[in-house]
Amino acid sequence: MDYVAEIKNRLGIDFILQRIGLVKNKSGFVSSIYRPGADRTPSMHIKSKQNTYFCYSTNQGGDIIQLWQDYYGIDFKQALKELCELAGIKYDAAIGDTIKPTPRRFEQKFEDILNKPAIESMDPEELEDYYTNLGNALEYNNDEMIEVKSKRWFTIREIEEEILNGIRKDRMRRNVHVFSELYDYCRKEGFNNTATDYLTKVRKLPEEILQRHMVFSIDNYNQVSNHMKKIFRLPQLKRSGLFNDKGNLVFFKHRIIIPYIWQGWIVYLRARYFDENNNHQCEGSKYIGLHNDGLGVNTAKRFYNDRCTEKMFQGEHLYITEGEFDAMALDSLGFNAIAIPGVGNLPRSSKFKKLLKFEIFLCSDNDVAGSELQKRLIGIFKGFNKPVTLKIIPNKDINDFVAA
Repeated sequence: MDYVAEIKNRLGIDFILQRIGLVKNKSGFVSSIYRPGADRTPSMHIKSKQNTYFCYSTNQGGDIIQLWQDYYGIDFKQALKELCELAGIKYDAAIGDTIKPTPRRFEQKFEDILNKPAIESMDPEELEDYYTNLGNALEYNNDEMIEVKSKRWFTIREIEEEILNGIRKDRMRRNVHVFSELYDYCRKEGFNNTATDYLTKVRKLPEEILQRHMVFSIDNYNQVSNHMKKIFRLPQLKRSGLFNDKGNLVFFKHRIIIPYIWQGWIVYLRARYFDENNNHQCEGSKYIGLHNDGLGVNTAKRFYNDRCTEKMFQGEHLYITEGEFDAMALDSLGFNAIAIPGVGNLPRSSKFKKLLKFEIFLCSDNDVAGSELQKRLIGIFKGFNKPVTLKIIPNKDINDFVAA
């Protein structure tokens, strides 16, 4: 007798779950048997029709015999014997000892698909969406390609990345509420007069330009921090990157805030050093961004002011600067300008495709980092067979040039 086949014929995985006390949620998930008490969201997907399961949090899965074996911590032969008894099958040890366990069909296939930093950064709602969508999309096969419900074929990584992109968009939408509240509250409290003087008199940026770019300042750190904690739960503030792991507002000494705007919404924030004593000189980083997350939503590797390209025509001049204030300075003179926040925050090459229809002028800082950024930008555009024009300035950067 084929004990394995007969057990699977008589006992379904739902029956096994009931015996061991696990209850599926509406999406077909149960808490992982491999992480008892540690699953924030059920991560073990049950495929009732196939009589199989897969745990996304530990990358383990198998059939009902494997489930029984792993739950009780017994070997295959003991699990086979116990399940035969449960199914009313007369067990012959002489035959049972010759049967080999079914290979873990998922182990090698899924061993490295999961984005661990992304998963660790998700809240329970995001985790449930992730596991549910991944479980619903996959039809397990024995090769590296998988079939989804649309009957198209994708690699497992493509499926996972598509699901993660959806979660990223949802998180960004939630972040917009946090950033909008911060902006509204700080603007209501008023722009720091000394910060205004620094931006308008030292950086020579007109007030109307600062308003257009929604630049604002954090005047009273504790007051702003307490207000945000009253409006939002701390986990949401942390996920937005506005608060760090210790629960502190990240912009403590960097109090001039530069919003990144997309379709009229603030989707990211960077800040310029301007401490509680109104000092704008520092020995460390002059600029900092949001506390990053595992999903990569709070990343500075993006264009600043690329919204200006939405109303531009093909062939128009577009200036690429190294820094937000440089882009603002050119904007004050009527030029179309976007900025890259430093050579270390260069967006991936694919992001530059939307710029190819414009006449590109590079205006990086006149220093070593600026030269490196210029070289990398030339390389990116060369990869698209796109010629660019270099603008050499006598000053340190465009802002200094315009101010002078």
